[in-house]
Amino acid sequence: VMSEQPTWFCPECHAEVGAQDTRCPHCGADFDIWAARPYGERLILTLQHPLSEARMSAIIALGKRGDSAAAAALAACALAHPSDVVQALEILRALARMPADAQREAARSALLAHPAHAVRSAAQALPGTHTDAAQIARWCHALAEHAEVEPRIAALGSAAIPGLRALLAEPPEVVNAARLFAVQMLARIDAPAAHSALRETLYQPPLDRLAPVVAEAERAVKSAALTALAACEYDERADDIAWAFNVARLPEAAHCAGAQRVHALAPALARALDDDVLGAPAATALLAMPDALDAALRAPLTEWLQRDTARARLGACARCCAWRRRGNARSPRRGSKPGVLRIPRCVPPLPAWRGRNGRAPR
Repeated sequence: VMSEQPTWFCPECHAEVGAQDTRCPHCGADFDIWAARPYGERLILTLQHPLSEARMSAIIALGKRGDSAAAAALAACALAHPSDVVQALEILRALARMPADAQREAARSALLAHPAHAVRSAAQALPGTHTDAAQIARWCHALAEHAEVEPRIAALGSAAIPGLRALLAEPPEVVNAARLFAVQMLARIDAPAAHSALRETLYQPPLDRLAPVVAEAERAVKSAALTALAACEYDERADDIAWAFNVARLPEAAHCAGAQRVHALAPALARALDDDVLGAPAATALLAMPDALDAALRAPLTEWLQRDTARARLGACARCCAWRRRGNARSPRRGSKPGVLRIPRCVPPLPAWRGRNGRAPR
């Protein structure tokens, strides 16, 4: 049985070398020094490899990296092997995953001169080149194609922002999948314009100007925009969360306040504890800020304990004890004993009231 011996090439000049060589006898390249070079640089040099399999592996890897700095080398590789149409089309797929910047546009323009018609046509239709806002909006509205167009929009990077912003400027509808998809794509773009578009979506349009059914669908869109914003650090973050809680009444705002420890919102969270919509998330947020719990409960407890009926006042006491017990369970104070309930100092003296029969209610 005859076994074919592998052929070794210099990674710098790609001339044949011996399997035991540590330095290229043709160009003098030191293989150890070459191996220490950055990975992206080595991939670009591999585009000059004489074996098509090695070039194709580098092309796919460069496409996954999405760095437009490799665009010129990819175009040169396609033009250097004009008969390899499969390789050229893979290079265009790699370019489609890069930002639509000047480097990628220069590479696309170079490939318009490729001798293969299929390559020239693919370069002419490269996503992001002639993709206007209307096209991106159509992609977002094609609900069944989201999985297919997601990498195409992601590959556009900042170039996709105008289209996504245009879709979110459309009037909201009951079916909000397209708007949610646009918010998700904006959240993946690290650019000031994307951040600005998310803030616009949070504030506009106001929910109280929409029909109830549409407002309910749009509330999910604004919640998604707020979640993306809360994950970023910027000066107005606490203000945006507070507005979303106090004005838009988004339960997600309470979750964001707790996750980001927005202590300034603690009094508003405490006042919302008996709210049917915001009560549960407000309680969760307050328990995430034990240091602000006592001060936040002071004002609402005073109001609760001054209510007209004994049942309401007893309910306030029970609610206070329940929240305090949960707060103690999460952050026990030094010297406290397990199972001992601490009534917060913010509770005012209970008024002496009696029932109709002259006895204090039980």
